[in-house]
Amino acid sequence: MLSSISNFKEARGLMAALASKKAIQKAGKVTSSAIADEIKYLSENLSQEEIEEVSNAADKGLKTSGLYDKGVRIYKFDEIKYNEKDEEALNAVKKEILAGKSRFYYNQDNLKSRINLEADARIYAETVKLGYNAMYLTKTQAIFAPNKSHQPSLFHEMGHAINRESAPLEVCRVLRGLDKVVTPVVTGAIILNNPTDKKSKKQKTFNFIENNAGKIVAISYMPTILEEAYASKSGLKIAKKLNESGDLSDKLYKTTKKTCDLGMGSYVVFALSNVLSIKAMSKVKKALKKK
Repeated sequence: MLSSISNFKEARGLMAALASKKAIQKAGKVTSSAIADEIKYLSENLSQEEIEEVSNAADKGLKTSGLYDKGVRIYKFDEIKYNEKDEEALNAVKKEILAGKSRFYYNQDNLKSRINLEADARIYAETVKLGYNAMYLTKTQAIFAPNKSHQPSLFHEMGHAINRESAPLEVCRVLRGLDKVVTPVVTGAIILNNPTDKKSKKQKTFNFIENNAGKIVAISYMPTILEEAYASKSGLKIAKKLNESGDLSDKLYKTTKKTCDLGMGSYVVFALSNVLSIKAMSKVKKALKKK
């Protein structure tokens, strides 16, 4: 009977710990989403003339930075409907997909495979097409943006292309997403950890992970945060030179800088919420176990 009560308390403690973790993560996602909406609002609030000015400045920056000569290209999707102008952009997305998957998966002589590739390309590009964000694809060195919103984000995406020339930042790029592996492992270790078992090597490992959970998760986010920070820094250098040459007005340079700052903030908020959620999960579990 006592064992059943103990097991019930332990299960209740784990459920409460997981609930606290989920609540903090959700708060982080909501905040990050609000920042993303603010970035979208900044660009959507520009006049057509300002949109064209930023777009033309980005095209010029691509060339003056030397990125164009290195094969980097900018593609813009129509935000209303697919048209002939989108075909060039979609073809670049298809190349990226083919570069990342076995070509056997997409047999170009097979009609069904060609249809699948077309569908996958549209799904891949959907967030850009709908005006939610811009992106840089590493294998094809292609920058994508909607043709109206997110024009200031083009400079940040150029920064990602510049990062590829730095070996340490390329390592950071490769390690992006490390948190997606580390966070579930740390969560599992916290759930399985039994601090009263001090002899087992496995439990010692779990105990070490739980005691350092916040630090471990924080470190796993560092590659992403560093790569994003330097992308903004490099992109803003291009924008600043264009501002000084008169190709980008003071107002639009400030908009571009605010866009980069907000974008960086969204990554920091998301990482921080996950670090805090892991620490809260551990504390709630320990507190309820003492009762």
